Amino acid sequence: MASQESTETSPLLRSEDANTTPPLYEEEPLLQNTATSEDTLICHDRGAVLRIILVLLIAVFIFNADHSLVLATHPTIASEFNALEWSSWLFTSFGLAGAATQAILGKLSDIYGRKPIILISYAGFAIGCIVVALAPSMLVVILGRVISGSVGTSMTVLVIWYSSPNVRSCNASLLEKLA
Repeated sequence: MASQESTETSPLLRSEDANTTPPLYEEEPLLQNTATSEDTLICHDRGAVLRIILVLLIAVFIFNADHSLVLATHPTIASEFNALEWSSWLFTSFGLAGAATQAILGKLSDIYGRKPIILISYAGFAIGCIVVALAPSMLVVILGRVISGSVGTSMTVLVIWYSSPNVRSCNASLLEKLA
């Protein structure tokens, strides 16, 4: 067999006679600052930031309280509909719907802005809670929980965004006082 020379130029397939060592890191950073004038951060006054954070925290509290209360009372709710075998779906459907839509709502808020998505989430969460309150059967209760869980997750996603390093750099002292 004739020996064939490698024609690839990958640094992993370099010849043994190469005495140069590969660099530990590349010269150019992996993430470059490509901020445009549209990407610049706007720092608000402390009162505006406080109102935004408080509204978001209230929404996160209601979202988590709803989940916790149903988790604690799901056998009682299911027994009212004589469907105890479906009781675990009350909180399972809420969590699964939230996990399925959390990334999608986060991306939609990147595209369309945070405010429209959070307002849609508030309205959708309220609609889901109304469906649960007026439900004639256990299946409709589970459907209402799916609606509440799927749109309610953006409430927590946006609170995480508002406490991200970009926003903290503008309003560090106010956010530290809230934490």
